[in-house]
Amino acid sequence: SKAVVADAKEHRSSLVARPDAPEGSVTTIDADEFAERVNAESLVICRVNAPLVGYCLSLIAKGKAATIIGRNVDSYLIELLDKTWKRQDITISELRERIDKDRDTKLAKLNERDESNRQEQINDMADTLLALCWACEHPSEVQPMIESLFNNNDSNTIRLSSIHRAKGLEAETVFILCPELLPHPSAELDWELEQEDNLAYVAK
Repeated sequence: SKAVVADAKEHRSSLVARPDAPEGSVTTIDADEFAERVNAESLVICRVNAPLVGYCLSLIAKGKAATIIGRNVDSYLIELLDKTWKRQDITISELRERIDKDRDTKLAKLNERDESNRQEQINDMADTLLALCWACEHPSEVQPMIESLFNNNDSNTIRLSSIHRAKGLEAETVFILCPELLPHPSAELDWELEQEDNLAYVAK
């Protein structure tokens, strides 16, 4: 739409809407209005995965079918869960502590190599798994929840996705969650900020 093109010109100044493009609109709404307006024809995107869990669970609690587009995110989370839990008799609180400890161990190794992209991935996956843990009472409930939320087989649901995984997807209405994460706070170098600008362009 013309409104979206006008908004995206912040990232690509040469963009021009086609003459017959609809007017459209770009607006900011609160969480309550989002929950009322979002439907299976919508696409909900976010810079990172972790916030998607809370929004997805909230929509399901309101009686709306919702799923997170995974593309191997679910298998990564299950692998991380297996590593930190190992089917031992621990509480959900202890599992959260192990996830944070595993995150710290991985980041300590990466800091020496300054792999910022990998650091972001480690943090996002840990935060996503922690968000799932907060919705569970026992570690045994986490994997079934992962498999349920990251079920990509049902097309008649509200789709939530990271921006990376939403490339190529389209919808009449697109909701961008947590826009303050664009650019991502960890992006500092010029090439990182350029990547963030590209992602913002893709989102719009």
